[in-house]
Amino acid sequence: MRMPDVLILGAGAAGLSAAIELARAGLRVEILEARDRIGGRIFTKHDPTLNHAVELGAEFVHGLAPEIWLPAQEHNLKMTEVEGDLWCSLDGKLQRCNFFRQADKILEQMNDRDPDESFLDFLDRRFPANREEDDQADAKRWATGYVSGFNAADPAKVSVHWLVHSREADAQIEGDRAFHITSGYQKLLDIFLEELKGLNVPIHLNTVVSDIKWRSGPVQVEPHSSAGQIPYSAARALITFPLGVLQSNSVRFAPDLPGDKHIALEKLAMGKVIRVTLCFRESFWQELKPEGERKTLAGLSFLFSRDQFFPTWWTKMPEEIPVITGSTLCRTAGRHERRPRDR
Repeated sequence: MRMPDVLILGAGAAGLSAAIELARAGLRVEILEARDRIGGRIFTKHDPTLNHAVELGAEFVHGLAPEIWLPAQEHNLKMTEVEGDLWCSLDGKLQRCNFFRQADKILEQMNDRDPDESFLDFLDRRFPANREEDDQADAKRWATGYVSGFNAADPAKVSVHWLVHSREADAQIEGDRAFHITSGYQKLLDIFLEELKGLNVPIHLNTVVSDIKWRSGPVQVEPHSSAGQIPYSAARALITFPLGVLQSNSVRFAPDLPGDKHIALEKLAMGKVIRVTLCFRESFWQELKPEGERKTLAGLSFLFSRDQFFPTWWTKMPEEIPVITGSTLCRTAGRHERRPRDR
């Protein structure tokens, strides 16, 4: 059998997309994946009781990115735009709020012309605490919550320049809009799988890569799989491992990566996110009416609070599905990892 032109290590969204593009260009491609499934952070389960897709990983399609929308439209995937009411829980009371507008009061003041700094340093410099009013203090808290939750970034570490560039990129694709793939993100993976099958790209699951030898000549990859330790060789290897895998040194390179690569890896960061999805027999919140409000929570889309563990919750609005999901802030995710699992 002829040696592949490219071995792709990792079958997440990046690896699958790269495989499709390379195979379309006429290269012979193979994919190695450590897990027993493809998709990486995309992980859809179908709940037979609800008869609905439940996302355990990526859930929202943010904006109109062509990488998602073009295959979705070509295969008639139904997209539902997120709609509904925003509520906040403040001082033990539910009230209507506009989380995003409050956060924007602060975020719009950032620019990439000043020297770069962390988001918290920016807040301290631009909005000193000894001169702030109550509204400004609230806006700072919401903006910090946005950076932690929606960007999955540590406000003490994330670059203001990066945040500015991220917001500019979002604006180009209407990133303030959010959508659900009605049948679940798995359907997008199914589209990728079908095309890879047509392009004769094999995917080897349960194949854990431990060594990558990249001396002159073909790259040799030595993985462990249920079939034993079978080496793979290719003219090139494209590595799409998660950052945590690369930083853990669980994959050995021979020769070792150059020093500047190690320095770059040490400086990169990936925010932690932990989420919990709760499925109910019925959407009980539709009957709840907060004190002093005329309307119930029937139109609830997002619920924000300053809870230290799960400050953000959302429903499937505008679909009336009895599912509600909670997500942690970046800096509190680690606390959940250390909590006991005996109950």
